[in-house]
Amino acid sequence: MSYANVLEKERQAIYKISFWQGGKFIDTFTPSLVNNIYLLANQNIVLNFLEANIHFWPITNEYVVDDTDDKKIFSGEMVITQDDIEIGVLNKRFYSYYYPKGVDGEIVKLLCDEEANDYYKKYILMKEVFQESQMNYEIAKNNWFKIIDNLLKENKDIIKEDIELPEPPNEPAPPGFYVSKPEESYIINLKPGNYQIEFIDNNGKKIPGSKKNLIVFKEKQVGIGYEIISENKWTKPIRAVSPPETIYISGDQTLYLDFFQTQEYNSYYYEKMAEANKALTGLGLKKSYHWINAGNIEVVKVFLENNNKIQQVYKKTYFVKQTPDNNLGYEIIEAIDKKTIKYRSNFQAFKIKTEDFFSDYKVRVRLKENENKIIPGSIVYIRKIKQISGWFLYLVPFFVFTIMGGVFLWRFKIKRYK
Repeated sequence: MSYANVLEKERQAIYKISFWQGGKFIDTFTPSLVNNIYLLANQNIVLNFLEANIHFWPITNEYVVDDTDDKKIFSGEMVITQDDIEIGVLNKRFYSYYYPKGVDGEIVKLLCDEEANDYYKKYILMKEVFQESQMNYEIAKNNWFKIIDNLLKENKDIIKEDIELPEPPNEPAPPGFYVSKPEESYIINLKPGNYQIEFIDNNGKKIPGSKKNLIVFKEKQVGIGYEIISENKWTKPIRAVSPPETIYISGDQTLYLDFFQTQEYNSYYYEKMAEANKALTGLGLKKSYHWINAGNIEVVKVFLENNNKIQQVYKKTYFVKQTPDNNLGYEIIEAIDKKTIKYRSNFQAFKIKTEDFFSDYKVRVRLKENENKIIPGSIVYIRKIKQISGWFLYLVPFFVFTIMGGVFLWRFKIKRYK
């Protein structure tokens, strides 16, 4: 097969899928040769039907949509059937993506219908207010610089003359969240099971190639994952997606823990959904399972338990401040009030000082929704590794060198005697 034939474009009707995975939405599509579409159960998934040019890329063994060409987005209805019985009809709805902590944040939510439009209007309004405030800030800042320049001209040595300088203007903060512009598409949400889907245009005509099988699957089990930030290794957090049983640490440390939901899925189904444009994806994984990050969890209470002692820890906001000395280090400080919120490197976590609470090198962390209910899969042990002195290891080379020295002297005496 020549390179030209490999990249030959083909016009196909495809389903474009956008599904939620661990705080973000992943986009994929199904080529015409794919008859089965795999979807997650009990969650809103953005589905669209369109006609586009695609080509096969053998290096990664996948089909790729040519974004430079025009796409034809069909208008009409998506009909959902199960065992040849119609169970629902999908029409286009407005949707948008809402980022509560900004575009760079780890949380994103799908908004639909009026909620999508309302949030977007609110975001645009706050953005316009910020832009106006930013313009006023630039004017005030320029005026402040002019005042400082005049003071410098009138008083060449401001520090010695102890002249009080005016406070600089406060820079306005941009909106803390982001909302994408609402678009129209189809939102599908089904229970686990096998279904069929077909697209019918506005003239009541069935679009050829639109009939597909829907295989909707759910998680096998759920759990709690952990992100562990060590105070002396802030730049290298450790994230455990599969629920761990024990966290091992060396010596006394200050740990910052945060929690998120995890779900275990059949690897074959999940890969078929996530990489529907790859022909051979999921092969050999039908009996395999893996955990994924399923997003943040709203933790109500977290407890530490040790020797029948229970201590509650609270989630707080911390900021990383770089120290200006020659060592170029950093320190983690707690945000006490809004005035301390001025560092961009920030995170929220539960602070645990192991030296404050350890007596037998073991602590259990339990997340509780209330006083009597423990979140399943949320118990984890934090255990210190006992540090044993290794002085006895030096005995081995000491004895070896002693024997070698004895043999050397013995042979030297025999040689001299002869």
